[in-house]
Amino acid sequence: MTELSVDSRELEGIVLLYPRGFINAHTVRLFEGEIQKALDQGRYRIVVSGADLKYIASAGLGAIMGVVEEIRTNGGDIRLAELRTELTKWMAGLLLGQTAIISALVKLL
Repeated sequence: MTELSVDSRELEGIVLLYPRGFINAHTVRLFEGEIQKALDQGRYRIVVSGADLKYIASAGLGAIMGVVEEIRTNGGDIRLAELRTELTKWMAGLLLGQTAIISALVKLL
């Protein structure tokens, strides 16, 4: 079994991504690929569900942050939803003292 799988679907013009497992340095390319598929199709409204996400490393956050400008330039947005409490706390700890990144993520959330 792989460490990550990503299901996707579209609902009313919004691409919904459902990653399951771990987004880390070994799996981030799969996650990035799913985001890129949406962008290649001109889909700039994206929601990433964290309901089945066990872990997201900084590489996963980087994948999201790396497309924010392109998405917003095209009138869209990318949002994180349904993050588990453990992931929310981890992200807050990771970003402690990094106000520019926190500011950008607050806009995402």
